[in-house]
Amino acid sequence: MNVDFPYGTNNISLSLPESITTLITPRFLPELPDVEGAIKNNLRNPISLGPLRRQVNSKQTVAISICDITRAIPTSIILPIVLSEIRHVPKNQINIIVATGSHRPSTEDELIYLVGKEIYEQYNVINHNAFNKNDLIYFGNSKNNIPIYLNKTWVDSDYKISLGFTEPHFFAGYSGGNKMVAPGLAGIDTILGLHSYKLISSNLSTWASFKSNPIQNEIYNVSSKAPINFSIEVNINNNNSITSINAGEPQKSQSASIKSSEATAIQYVDHKFDLVITTNSGFPLDQNLYQCVKGISAAAQIVKHNGTIICIAECRDGIPAHGNFFETLSQNISPKEILTTLGNSNSTTQDQWQTQILCKILNRAKVMIKTDGVKDQDLISCHLDPINDLQQLIDAIISKFNKNQKICALPEGPMTIPVIQKI
Repeated sequence: MNVDFPYGTNNISLSLPESITTLITPRFLPELPDVEGAIKNNLRNPISLGPLRRQVNSKQTVAISICDITRAIPTSIILPIVLSEIRHVPKNQINIIVATGSHRPSTEDELIYLVGKEIYEQYNVINHNAFNKNDLIYFGNSKNNIPIYLNKTWVDSDYKISLGFTEPHFFAGYSGGNKMVAPGLAGIDTILGLHSYKLISSNLSTWASFKSNPIQNEIYNVSSKAPINFSIEVNINNNNSITSINAGEPQKSQSASIKSSEATAIQYVDHKFDLVITTNSGFPLDQNLYQCVKGISAAAQIVKHNGTIICIAECRDGIPAHGNFFETLSQNISPKEILTTLGNSNSTTQDQWQTQILCKILNRAKVMIKTDGVKDQDLISCHLDPINDLQQLIDAIISKFNKNQKICALPEGPMTIPVIQKI
C-alpha cells in the first residue's frame, strides 16, 4: 500500500506492506458549505450571549487574540468577518495581538499572511512579547505560586475577543480557549510556571484530558485575571478548511468545539506497534523540531516498549534557533539522566517541557527523524537518529521483522489521538 505523509507543503509517499500495516487517520469532515455564512451566523447567534455587534459599543477599546504562525487556523478568513461585525468601533480602538507565548515574534510577512494585507495596513497588529515586563501587568501569584503576568494591551482593553483553534494537545489536552490568554498572552515567568516539571509529569497532563487536566486548571486560574469576553473556536480538516465553528461564551464555545474534535481525532486500535511512522501534519505545524515533539508524542501512545518511531517533518525553521530546546536536549548525558536533572532542578527553563516529554519517550523507544531542516549532527546531539533514504530504511527494518511484528502509519500525527481499546 502507498501512504502519503505530509512534509512541509508537500507529501512523501511510502510503500508499506498492507498485510502488516494499520493506517490511522482522523475522520476528516468536509469544509462547511458556506463558511462565511456560518461565521456570521455564529457571531450573530452565539452560545449564551447576545450578538457580538451588540456586546461592544463604539466608545470601548477592543483586543483580539489570534494564533501565531505555528497554528493552522485560517485567521485571514475569520478575522475580516469579526471586524465587520464590530465596524462601529473605530479602527484605532482595536488591537489585534498575536498570542506568541514564548515563541519568536512573527515577521512582517507572517503577520500579513495571518491577517491579510488590508487588515495589517489598517489596524494595529502586534506580537505579544513575553519577555518585556514593561508590556505586562502583574496580578500576584496563583494558589500554586505561579506568578501571573499578562499582556498589558489585553488587560487594559474594555472588550476581549479570542480567535482559537481547537485541536488535540499532547499535554494540555486540547488547544484553543483560555490558552489564547495563557500561555498565549502571558509573561515568561507565568509560562514557565504553567510548564513546570511537576505539572508536565502528571498522568492527567496528556492528550484529550481536559476537565481533570492540572495544566488546564492552572491556565483557567491565570486567564481568569483578564478573561475572554467572546470566544470564537474553529475545527479544521487536513486541508486547513473550517469544518465547524462555535462562538460566544468562552467555556461553552470551547466545550462544543472539543466535542467536535473528539469525534474526528480519537481513533481506537486494539494493540501496540513495533514501528510507528508519524508526521507533524505538514506546514505550518512541522516548521521546527520543537513542534514535532507533538507528532512523536502521538506515536508514543501506541508504540511498543523498545519499538521505533519515525517522524517525517520538514522543519524549515530548524530546531529552532530561539529558545532553549536544543540546549536542554543536547546535553552529553542520556535522556534518563536529563529527566533526572530536570526533576531535581528548583527552577524551570524555557522549553524544558518539550525536552521532558521527548526524553520520556526516548527512554522506551528509538526515535528517528526524516528532515531537510536540521543537520544530522544536531539530531544526533538531540539523541535522535537522522534518516537519509527513508524508504530504504523502512524496507530494512521490515526485513528483520518476525511474523508477529506490525507497523502503524499515522500520517496526520498530532491531529490524531490513537487510543488502545481495552477489550
